[in-house]
Amino acid sequence: MNQTNTIAARGRIARACGLLTLALLALTGTLSAQTSVTADRIACVPVRENAVIWATVADKQPSASVRLYFRRLNDVVEDLYFVNMIPSAEAGRYWGILPKPEKREPDRHEISRQREQIAEANEWAAWWREKEASTHRDPNDDLDDDKIRERASRGKLESRHWMNQLSAEEFQKWLEGLQYEPVDYFVAVIGPSAQIIAQSPMMVGEVRSQSSCKVELTPEQLGEAANLVIGETAPWQVGEPVFHWMCDGVVTRIGENNVKRADESCRGCVPCISQAAILTNAQGQGVSPSGFE
Repeated sequence: MNQTNTIAARGRIARACGLLTLALLALTGTLSAQTSVTADRIACVPVRENAVIWATVADKQPSASVRLYFRRLNDVVEDLYFVNMIPSAEAGRYWGILPKPEKREPDRHEISRQREQIAEANEWAAWWREKEASTHRDPNDDLDDDKIRERASRGKLESRHWMNQLSAEEFQKWLEGLQYEPVDYFVAVIGPSAQIIAQSPMMVGEVRSQSSCKVELTPEQLGEAANLVIGETAPWQVGEPVFHWMCDGVVTRIGENNVKRADESCRGCVPCISQAAILTNAQGQGVSPSGFE
């Protein structure tokens, strides 16, 4: 090989090494950019009305989606549901619509004094803290353990981080002031294989009367609220109404296999209501089905 060919070959090798270095740097930059998500704190959720929850997502890959996971703060049922969140015009901002919460008051429990001596004023808070720290989820051994195994086995793995931000006195006072079962929620970024890539800490929002909690939805959000697609995370949720949430607006479900189907429990009642109204009208009694929910 003459000197000219040697110089040319060295030049090609140098260019190839340079391109390889650039490719490795680009790959390193991609890997180092970790997806993150932050859920906004919601002031309140109006009872029997929809609410919107916002989140900020950074460095989301195009193939990933964003979900809002939610449940009521219930003493037995802890498995979650989800809705897919929708990107807004602002980069990295997403919103999701909650279904309408039913009017359900929280069940009060007090930790057994025989097992733990604590200040009487904070016994309800102590019950929740012990439940959250346990695996069997029944601090006083007086709940339906079969139902807990069926309806809390997956949801109990999602920690209620918000409880750690309150002292015993603050937590007790908060519980005492509740009107209805609150809403636990967090936001997660989901990969193409339905795996969670990133998620926000669990947060809580109080469910209050409509007079004390005003929420305004945009026309797009109102349209979403009227055509809700609810995702399931546990087998028992199939064929059941969304636990302690109203049927109003729920039209589609997503199973654990990530396949959509028509909602069986809420939509199935609509033809029955309509036919009942027709029969009633035919009898001339003038009764409308407006009382159905």
